[in-house]
Amino acid sequence: MPVPQLRRLPRRLTGAVALALLASTSPVGAVAQSDPAAGRGQDVQLTAAPRLLDGPARGERAIRRLGDMLPVAAARNDLRAGELRSLLRNDATAWVDVDGRAYFVEPTPEATGAGAPTAPAVAPLSETFTLHSNPGADLTIFLDVDGADVSGTAWNSMGVTPGLHPAWDPAGDGAGFSDSEKRQVQEVWAIVAEDYAPFGVDVTTEDPGHDGLVRTDPLDTTYGTRVLVSPSNDAHTTICDGACGGVAYLDVFDEIASRYQPAWVFPQAVGDAKGVAEAASHEAGHNLGLRHHGTTTQGYYMGHGSWAPIMGVGYYKPIVQWSHGSYPGADNSAQDDVAVLTGYLGRRTDEAPDAVDAPAALLTGTTYITDASDVDTFLLGHCTSGAVVAVAPAPLAPNLDVRAVLRAGDGSVVATSAPVSGYGDGTTATGVDATLTVPSTGPGWTVSVEAVGEGSWSAGGYDDYGSLGAYTVTATGCEDVPSGAPSAPQSAAAGSAALGSLTLSWQAPADPGSSPVTSYVVSRSGTTQTWTLPATARSHVFTALAAGTSYALSVRAVNATAAGPVATTSGTTLAPPPAAPSAPRSVTSSYDAGTDTISVWWAEPSSSGTQPISGYAIYLDGVRLGEVDPDGRNITMTDESGFTEGTHTVGVAAVNAVGESVRATATVVVDRPDAVPAAPLLIMVMSGDGTASVSWTAPADNGSVITGYTVIARSAGEVDRRYAVAAPALGTTLTGLTNGVTWTISVTATNGVGTSAESQPLAVTPVGVVDTGNPPAPTPTPTPTPTPPPVPVSTPTTPTAAVPLRMAPPRVKVTGRKVVVRWSAASSPTSSVRTYRVDLSRGTDRSARGSTRKLVLKLRPGTYRIRVAALNATGWSRSSRWVRVRVR
Repeated sequence: MPVPQLRRLPRRLTGAVALALLASTSPVGAVAQSDPAAGRGQDVQLTAAPRLLDGPARGERAIRRLGDMLPVAAARNDLRAGELRSLLRNDATAWVDVDGRAYFVEPTPEATGAGAPTAPAVAPLSETFTLHSNPGADLTIFLDVDGADVSGTAWNSMGVTPGLHPAWDPAGDGAGFSDSEKRQVQEVWAIVAEDYAPFGVDVTTEDPGHDGLVRTDPLDTTYGTRVLVSPSNDAHTTICDGACGGVAYLDVFDEIASRYQPAWVFPQAVGDAKGVAEAASHEAGHNLGLRHHGTTTQGYYMGHGSWAPIMGVGYYKPIVQWSHGSYPGADNSAQDDVAVLTGYLGRRTDEAPDAVDAPAALLTGTTYITDASDVDTFLLGHCTSGAVVAVAPAPLAPNLDVRAVLRAGDGSVVATSAPVSGYGDGTTATGVDATLTVPSTGPGWTVSVEAVGEGSWSAGGYDDYGSLGAYTVTATGCEDVPSGAPSAPQSAAAGSAALGSLTLSWQAPADPGSSPVTSYVVSRSGTTQTWTLPATARSHVFTALAAGTSYALSVRAVNATAAGPVATTSGTTLAPPPAAPSAPRSVTSSYDAGTDTISVWWAEPSSSGTQPISGYAIYLDGVRLGEVDPDGRNITMTDESGFTEGTHTVGVAAVNAVGESVRATATVVVDRPDAVPAAPLLIMVMSGDGTASVSWTAPADNGSVITGYTVIARSAGEVDRRYAVAAPALGTTLTGLTNGVTWTISVTATNGVGTSAESQPLAVTPVGVVDTGNPPAPTPTPTPTPTPPPVPVSTPTTPTAAVPLRMAPPRVKVTGRKVVVRWSAASSPTSSVRTYRVDLSRGTDRSARGSTRKLVLKLRPGTYRIRVAALNATGWSRSSRWVRVRVR
């Protein structure tokens, strides 16, 4: 089969980031790379993702506690909000941690008695801790059984003690591994290696070290996951109260760093080596993005007959395979296990061609069926009557159930073997091998090996979907090269000169056999088709191939006697031309009027192009604001001057070394609910004889037209005076004030929603006119309808130096224990604001520079009241009204 060289996109959501558009602020955390021409988007800041919960949760409780942050949690798991909601509702083992990352807590299996005896060793005992299933593979699943240091991980954030956690001790006899315990380790390795045999990953018991296990950046292609088999009571109790067989995070295999490793298997809960192995494959599957296979009534499917799914419960069945949810009552038929794993791991290289008339030379070692459509054909050559051809899958817990087909030299089918499978000893099934007997002596015999199922699902059987794994072929009584056949062609080589094609070249065989070569037969992996070429041919071009993909190419010479052995080489097609990623998927956006923020979510593109994704470019109304890291899946935008009401377009483009993808966009409507006006700014008060002339500026109406103003005059020992002024007038003359008494004057504004806070007050002292013998000036008569200010009869007073006006209440958003306090700039008519103070009803008050409009607090659970005040050269303003919040 062809082996793609480009793997699945990194699907990382190490956490969301917030993108703030700030007029002037000190950056916190990493600064995004912004477009210098982006105007207000030039100052872009990334802040750490907020914690979404104050502790792990599952089910409806998790959904309720996440609330409107559920889409953020979903994005961190590369899921849609509906997918995460469904997962939490339908799978009682699915949890989310404080950051919203999903993990699974597997229940302790039911006791199964003494269990099967330990299987014989599959390798010398001295090699127990250096076993490899696919040496040379870039990707690794490390079965760690001899203890490990677990520090700085998400598990430690849950309370698991940092430090060394103990080795597996199957016999309970202390440090070191006896021969019996080594055989159990080998059994675990053999079962897990068989489960992952079709894929491009090395299952090993040898520690690959940091470089081989931990991914350091998106360009790092050598990494893996650790499955820690440890009887750690600390971890077992902390994570699941001692009531689980294993735990693992979902979809973290290609995560940068190792925060979400290891996947845990608790041997004290899962029992014997078979149980440990099934749990290890299952937990590694979660790391690789797989969820559970269950039914409409069972969270895990326990299987039927001799079959069970790996991502269900495999402890009690001998044939445990990857699944597509094809069994009756399946609840997760949308999950194609093999496709998901292939996307992460790639496919193992195919050793033999599919073509029946271009068989490969019989291999002496292990080969693999890597796909349900994979057919491997081998040349047996000249066989004597009664020769026995045996096809044997893995000796321990094979996933592969084989069918073997024997063909004569003319290609006709002579015999087929596919015995009925059985339960066996509970670990290794019977009837999954095949044996054929050659009926007559002659040349050109071939055997084809393919995957097979057993019966039908409705009759308690299984199909060939998960029938994948290792096997060997032995042929007693056969010679793979018949007498008189030509030898293999010489100097077979593959080259690629054009996109989507490979050229196979060769030279004539050194020995043409008993007669001249009459033709050549060529074939390639990935198809059963063959091409017959004349004896003069020395090359063949294979076309319509996938770019950047490896193929096995074969050629054999044919003479009048028989076809000779195959010469096989491999070649890789040219990489596709440089390409940017495809557009991000599922871009959505929402506006939060309470915090005046726009949030954006997206899913990774379907293709990363020809280079890894290095980040995501964020746009607002066509302006490139900056770039967030490749792990980001959501951002929050805040504009210090406030977003303009109306419809905005947000855009997200994936970026790699080639360039940006097409921009994926979504629209969002900014529609602030009407509010009471801001406080007016009182700019002048002039004294007269029992009067005061007052003027002010109109404040922001906050969405509702201002209909009028109220001027309030206060003095000790006097009744408050209130004067109504109809809009749009911005001044009036107050009458009836006592001369020689200081009055404090303030103004409120009223719109359709309500009345504003009072303006910052100014003081005035009316004075009488000195009697010069002239007739006194007429006393102004108050009228209910305000009139424009008269021409002052006295010299206007110089505006009094004033503290800032009273501030509006702050806007507060609580996420877990993180409390974000935002406020609008205070109005300070006589000098600039130097400092803001955030008052807390509990704990220590905080302060911020006058250019700041936000503080982020981390508070303990409880109820708080929060208010703000401003300081200028004159002094502190009145504090705003309290805002009440609850931190859970």
